[in-house]
Amino acid sequence: MLNVRLLFALLLVAAGCQAPEELVVLPSLEGMSTLLVLHTAGDLAAYDLRVEVAPTMKWTPNDETDQLVLGLYRGTIDELLLEVDDGRVSLDPEGPAVPRPALAFIVSANAQLGTTPVDRWDVAPRVRGPGCATLRFEMGLGLPAVEASLAVPAPGGAGVLALMDDVVHLVRRDGSRIVAQAVTSMFEGRDGDVWLVEKDAIVRLDSRLDRVETLSTTVLTSTILRGVEMASGPRFVFFGADLEYHSWDGVHAPRALAMPRRGRAPQYARILGRPDGALWTAEGGLFGEYSAAGAWTVSELAPIGSFSSLTETSAYGTLFAARTRSPTDVLTTHVFMRQDRAWEPLLPQDFLSQRVLVEHRGHLYGFNHASLVEVFPGKHERAASQCVAVNLTPPPAYLISTSLGLFAAGAPPGLSLAYTGWLSE
Repeated sequence: MLNVRLLFALLLVAAGCQAPEELVVLPSLEGMSTLLVLHTAGDLAAYDLRVEVAPTMKWTPNDETDQLVLGLYRGTIDELLLEVDDGRVSLDPEGPAVPRPALAFIVSANAQLGTTPVDRWDVAPRVRGPGCATLRFEMGLGLPAVEASLAVPAPGGAGVLALMDDVVHLVRRDGSRIVAQAVTSMFEGRDGDVWLVEKDAIVRLDSRLDRVETLSTTVLTSTILRGVEMASGPRFVFFGADLEYHSWDGVHAPRALAMPRRGRAPQYARILGRPDGALWTAEGGLFGEYSAAGAWTVSELAPIGSFSSLTETSAYGTLFAARTRSPTDVLTTHVFMRQDRAWEPLLPQDFLSQRVLVEHRGHLYGFNHASLVEVFPGKHERAASQCVAVNLTPPPAYLISTSLGLFAAGAPPGLSLAYTGWLSE
């Protein structure tokens, strides 16, 4: 059997039953983070090569046909989503397969080292998968049965503000109440406050939901559809009913920010203010960045006919998700992550069926067909995976992470029925 005790040496040691110990020199481990060792008896051991750059083990073959199969991985044990206890990988017959390694080797009973195809690992025992959070849905109390046209986190973690038929409701786990009426839109301000867009003014609500500041919008040339309070530069940038971007100091007439759309028609946009004073926008399949210096950079991430969104996460940075209807009426979904000032695919195409994403309590959630799923993006040798957290039909238009739980709101197309409520474990 396999002894997984590390010996802090430079060699792999294989000992025959009656023969003196023989030494097997491992291949170069440079660039590798994990070594998995599979014994023919089904034992599976894991070594963290970042801790032990040259691990060794003692192995006594059962007979001359006995073998060890070695797998070298760029991914860490955590990135491979392996559960390891005292060097042993936890197994589960119903769990996922072991990821194929970057390099695979075989050690014979007479201590001969040779290469082997990485698909040799396909016959390895299945491992215990990552724990998937199972959620349940509870309808919000005291709300009208209409669709929420907009939802944002309430100031001070008080819940969620949901806009329904021009009425803003504070939605909590124990009920809801009306906060404001005759509101056409709203957006998050700095320091967690929220701005309500009324007929002739925008009004800032603080953590007590008090109206602490009012700015006249009679100077605006277009109604605010989406807005953001900036970290520096102009106080606000908003996307107007004229489908253009505007910067505004809150007092004087706004200034139009003409985004170069690469020949595409304007679309309803999602916008984010960045800590460095830049504006990020998702408009159709376009990503636009308006820098603090006043220059646009526009990238095409999805084809014409897309609808896109931007989602902030702590684990993966900002995510750009797009849903595209092709000329042949086939829907496709693309998800990218921002890395080193460039966009890289985070998930395979059509891994999800919607562009709605949220990070909640360290978990990443998306939507696939009739289910809200927990998403595990691929990393190095591990492919992306998902597991069902709760069935939820139709897909939510809004998923918002709060200290009270995960908020969801959606409505079937063309129907008056709607749901607004909470998802919790």
